[in-house]
Parts: sequence; C-alpha cells; structure tokens
Amino acid sequence: MREFLEGDGCLMEFLRRELDDPGAQRCGRCARCLGHPLFPHTVDTELAREAVAYLRDQWFALEPRKQWPEGGRIPANQQAEPIRVLSVSGDGGWSRAVDEQRADGYRDDLVDALVELTRGKAPDPMPTWVTCVPSRRHPELVPSLAARFAARVQLPFRSVVAQTRDTIPQRDMDNSAQQCANVKGAFAVEDEIPTGPAYLIDDTVDSRWTVTVVAALLRTSGAGPVFPLALAQTRSD
Repeated sequence: MREFLEGDGCLMEFLRRELDDPGAQRCGRCARCLGHPLFPHTVDTELAREAVAYLRDQWFALEPRKQWPEGGRIPANQQAEPIRVLSVSGDGGWSRAVDEQRADGYRDDLVDALVELTRGKAPDPMPTWVTCVPSRRHPELVPSLAARFAARVQLPFRSVVAQTRDTIPQRDMDNSAQQCANVKGAFAVEDEIPTGPAYLIDDTVDSRWTVTVVAALLRTSGAGPVFPLALAQTRSD
C-alpha cells in the first residue's frame, strides 16, 4: 500500500494485483492514469454564491405532533399548525449563520429570512400577534429575535409564556417519550392571551415536542391557531 500511495500507480491495477488477478493492468480512466485531475480543484465564486442563495431561498414544513407518547390523540384545537423551518443543520444554506450567531444573538439577516417564511403561501387565518418559546438557558436569545420579527411584520409581540423549570436539551433524550416528558409541564402562561391566531417563534426545532407543548398551552389558554416558525431543524429528530 505504501508503494501505491507514494507512487503514481493505478488503484484498480493495485487492487487487482493484491487479489492475484493475472489480468491486472492500468484502467486508463483515473486521474493517475490520465495524468491530470478529473475535476477542477477550484470553485467558481459566482457559482458558489448562486448555490448558497438557492439554498437560502428554500424552506420546508414539519408536520406537528398529533398524538401523545403515552397514548391519546392531541385534540385538533390544541395542535400546532405545520412548522415552517428555514434550514436543516449542516445544509449549506442558513444553518451556518444560525450556528455562528447563536452565541451573540441573531442578526437582522436571519430576522429578514424569517419574515420570508411568512410570504408566498400565507398562513390561514393570518396571525394577529407574535409570541415565542422561552428558554431559561438563553433568556434573551429567542425573545429578541421574535420581537424584531414582530416589528418587521407589524404585529404586536407578547412574551406570554414562561419556562417554569429547567429542561435537558432534547438531543440528549433517548426517545420521543422522554423528549415529551422533558418539556411537558415545563411551561406556563404568565400573561393575558390574545384570542387571535399567533406566530410562535423558536430558533431550532428538534423533537417538535417543545413546540407541541407550548402550542397546546396557548390554545387551551384562549389563543387561536398557532403557526410555528423556526430558523433550523437539528438532525436528531
């Protein structure tokens, strides 16, 4: 193997010789046989920008949870609407910006991208206010994002939900039942709930149980349909 790695031999020929193939010979098609790379080593800068722009222009919807792990269907009037998500972790689009900005706060480019999620196929009925999923670990991160989003879409922002106990990151849970138990009962409404439809903002979606639990809490407290928006989906879901 060292002789092959340090030389200019053909890999196919090397493998066939190692297998005692009497017909082993150079393939005539690989980079070593041809004497030049099969593909260019440089990337066109403009083409790369176009690729990133294309990826950033994509979004997708995650179906909400419709049944509790212990059994029993979540009533339709307590379910979240489909979750609109801007990116998937590691997708080459917005996910890098999400990862890079999480520590210091999300900047206006992600606020603008979140606004784009509301355009095109508009939610029905249209939300009349904005709220967010709270976090005790990062108490200002998502509320700041949601408040600026609300200002951009010209809707009032109401931080009506509080996290009442610490939870473990959903990615550290072993299964869906544990993920649900981790967040169920961990939130409470601490202010008057507007009765109209709402946007529910979060930065990342993992198991979908956090959004499910918070949406059910909002609905049972008097809110209309809840339309979740998120910056990224992590890969553990």
